[in-house]
Amino acid sequence: MTTTAISITEAKRRWGEIVSRVAYGGERIVLLYRGKPKAALVSIEDGRLLEMLDERESREAHRKEIEGQK
Repeated sequence: MTTTAISITEAKRRWGEIVSRVAYGGERIVLLYRGKPKAALVSIEDGRLLEMLDERESREAHRKEIEGQK
């Protein structure tokens, strides 16, 4: 997968193209404000994977907390 950095101003001008690149090309876009990363655009699939990882980490932390109380 390719990750590309682009200014928010440029992203506004090319929004349709950028959404297509993310949605259909699997590209990840980092949005820059004054040259600094502020947000990222990822496909629905990548977003779902991130949610699954977050849930897994939460369950693992909860399990460790419970085990520590025994």
